[in-house]
Amino acid sequence: MCGIIGALNMKLQPSMLEMISHRGPDSSGFSEFLTGSHLVSMGHRRLAIVDLSAAGHQPMENENGTGVITYNGSL
Repeated sequence: MCGIIGALNMKLQPSMLEMISHRGPDSSGFSEFLTGSHLVSMGHRRLAIVDLSAAGHQPMENENGTGVITYNGSL
C-alpha cells in the first residue's frame, strides 16, 4: 500500500509526505517540474514488497529526464 500525493499549479512541500508515512515506511521521493507553464508536484511513499532494491524508488525519471512517473504497482 504505497501512498501518492500530487498537485497541478500548486506548490507542495516534501514534508507533506509525512502525512502519509503510514502508507509506505520503506522510502519516499518528491519531484517538482514545469511542463509548459504548469507546475507539477508529486510525491511517493513506498512500501517495498516486490522490488526491494533502490531501482523501485519513485518518482522515476526516464533516461533523458524528460518524463517523470509515480504509480502504485509493478511493471
